[in-house]
Amino acid sequence: MARIEDWPSMRVAYVTGIANDDGTRRYPSMAEIASEYGVSLSSVTHKAGAERWTEDREAFQRRVYQSAVAHFDDEFSQLLARADLDAAMAAADLIAHIRRQVTRASEAERTALLKTISRPLNELVDLVHRVVGVEQMLNTGDDMEIK
Repeated sequence: MARIEDWPSMRVAYVTGIANDDGTRRYPSMAEIASEYGVSLSSVTHKAGAERWTEDREAFQRRVYQSAVAHFDDEFSQLLARADLDAAMAAADLIAHIRRQVTRASEAERTALLKTISRPLNELVDLVHRVVGVEQMLNTGDDMEIK
């Protein structure tokens, strides 16, 4: 029979699981806990039921999941912010490049240049509108249709 001071260790192992070498967690069954600590399964299940180990495990797993989701949300928000900054910088570079090209061009070249770049620019504007729509949807949680 396990010593009375082993019960807290058994509870922690059951509720919070056991860390694997790869950083994941393994949640042992009550039978595994009983075997590892040399206690009868009926003693472990009785103690676990009286102290609500299963409910505590579920609450612990919910907190771990919520923490992981919050961490993901933070990383995703940073990624979106970086993408916004990169897109804004690329757009500014593109506009500056177009202005230089238009300034240097003759009237005939300007007409040809406008014909050449008007469709890609319109596509870029449409893309920016879609990206902004997706970002707004993510920020508000609304369901928006993306074209």
